[in-house]
Amino acid sequence: MAIPELSKQNILEALKWIDGNGVPDHKQSKEYDLITEDGKKYPPKYVIEVAAKIAVGADLSGNDFTSGEARALLTNLGCVIESKQEKYELTITADSITSTDDRFTMDNISLGDRYKPLIFRCLRICSVLMQRRAFISIRKRRKTRI
Repeated sequence: MAIPELSKQNILEALKWIDGNGVPDHKQSKEYDLITEDGKKYPPKYVIEVAAKIAVGADLSGNDFTSGEARALLTNLGCVIESKQEKYELTITADSITSTDDRFTMDNISLGDRYKPLIFRCLRICSVLMQRRAFISIRKRRKTRI
């Protein structure tokens, strides 16, 4: 079933309903939140499900539409959608690694394997070779964008 036509008022009514009834654990969002002016966070797909039920009585399931469709509709209605992805800055030089994530250090460099670079710049170097004082080297290869 496609998402029915919804208005900003339908969304506001859904948020009010969610405030009173909560969000079931299995309806929590994984990647994005709808953020209200007062800083409250809501799962976009669940907001659409509730708004459709309130507006037209439609029993939508999160499987009936994509999160991209939910985000697009909510954004078009003037809602603010933010990514839940943590963002960190990482600087790697021949001598050191510095990060805004305190968990990432030269001693546990493998933590970086779980992060996806948002921006990767490569001027002339296509691989980064880092050497620890114990003469152990770890080579990280990354696809480059120039």
